[in-house]
Amino acid sequence: MIVITGASGLLGTIIAEKFSSAGFAVTALYNTSTPPTINGVVWKSADVTDIHALNEIFKGATCVVHAAALVSFNQRNRAKMFKVNVEGTANVVNACLQCGVRRLIHVSSVAALEKKRNATIITENNEWTGAGNPSNYGQTKHLAELEIFRGEAEGLSVAMVNPSIILSAGNTHRSSGQILQYVADERPFYTDGILNYVDARDVAEMIFRLSQNINLKGRFIANAATVSWQNLFRDMAIKLGKRPPYIKVNASLTLIAAAFEWCRSALLGKEPLVTRETATLARMNV
Repeated sequence: MIVITGASGLLGTIIAEKFSSAGFAVTALYNTSTPPTINGVVWKSADVTDIHALNEIFKGATCVVHAAALVSFNQRNRAKMFKVNVEGTANVVNACLQCGVRRLIHVSSVAALEKKRNATIITENNEWTGAGNPSNYGQTKHLAELEIFRGEAEGLSVAMVNPSIILSAGNTHRSSGQILQYVADERPFYTDGILNYVDARDVAEMIFRLSQNINLKGRFIANAATVSWQNLFRDMAIKLGKRPPYIKVNASLTLIAAAFEWCRSALLGKEPLVTRETATLARMNV
């Protein structure tokens, strides 16, 4: 039996479909999102911060894919993100050890691999130092990796996939799906900078292959290509039949925009599409 945490998320749903289509018995965990209907998938409502629920669900599992995480660059979500991403991962590791799970595949992020100063390439061997003003999200994914390494030291067979920005046709209101929503709303602004991206289906394929070979260990970066924000927005806009962002803004203006967006989101009770962290990341090669 394969157990997948965060299975109703942008990536988790595709992972569940991959294992189910390959004939595996799949137990998929969801928390807030209503799960989709997938043949052969048994859905269970559970939160990774609930260790007792995990201990019950993991019984009989041969492999656990830990895809549950909170992705946010909103400072107001910092405490919740540490609880879900760090404490939740510790609970997953402990439940695997308690239930005798043979294999754990952890969905990490390239945000957990610190880019060295003046370097143009990030590899699986990049060490985290905390320099360079990392995002809160990056910090939580780094600390989550430490929990995974602890599990390995205690006898778990583990592997980690570190995707760059995951693109998918899924929910446009969560995670990287908000990029598509930004274009769909015909927002006018773009900035310099490039991003690395990968298709969610390719990440799911990597996870599936890692689950089948218990001897493959360590980190594995998942990245397909690099594109400028301007070109990404343009290509998305063409597919959606929308006008692409057409006003280039500099660094100072992106931070001002983030401040206005924070005020707007606070008044409307919605998640901001632009924050100080995302404004900074948009000007970097991420």
